Amino acid sequence: MPLGAQGIVPATMLITGQITPSWFLALHLPRQLQWPTVIVMTCLGLVMLTTGLGIGLHYRAKSRREEGELEPG
Repeated sequence: MPLGAQGIVPATMLITGQITPSWFLALHLPRQLQWPTVIVMTCLGLVMLTTGLGIGLHYRAKSRREEGELEPG
């Protein structure tokens, strides 16, 4: 959510100048806080995405290792 909806879309709106505040947090803030908010939300989204992928891959590998140990070799 923070990456796309609160980071990329408001950044695109700020760059193009076609601003529709709607439910984008950065666009409801004072002008001097809009870009910092977009950057923080984008970074937060990237951290969440990376963490989620890392956890998922860890448990997927763990599951595959456990399955391999149960099969007769």
